[in-house]
Amino acid sequence: MRTLVSQLERLTRAMDEVDHAATTLLPPSAPGSGPSDARALVAYVGFYPVIHESGDRAATPRLSPVGSRIARHSLYLAAVNAVRRSGEWRIIYLRKKAQGKTAKQALVVVAVKLLHALYAMLKHRQPYNPSRLLVSPATIGS
Repeated sequence: MRTLVSQLERLTRAMDEVDHAATTLLPPSAPGSGPSDARALVAYVGFYPVIHESGDRAATPRLSPVGSRIARHSLYLAAVNAVRRSGEWRIIYLRKKAQGKTAKQALVVVAVKLLHALYAMLKHRQPYNPSRLLVSPATIGS
């Protein structure tokens, strides 16, 4: 977990440097020059599906090979341990399984949520708050 947090801190610093350089060098109206967010970090790690389709043939979507394999593997193992040891993370995992996801797909969902939680903790400089984990997105900003 410490390795994952240090990698996330390093990535967050790098993203802040890129944001600063982008706002300094690009005009404010340039498309795509907004601040980075947790979704950009998830994409950077490679936790998004790649769909291969050609005509009537469609392959099973797989995770992108882009991004840091070590970070992806570390997050996946952190998700496995979170599901085993934490009731909140286990609830998320079981919800996804009940929705028809496979065990591996449900663990990827947990890993992505874990990455979002870590990003929020570092961005807002707040300790982990498990009560925010199970709050629906519509009520977070209210």
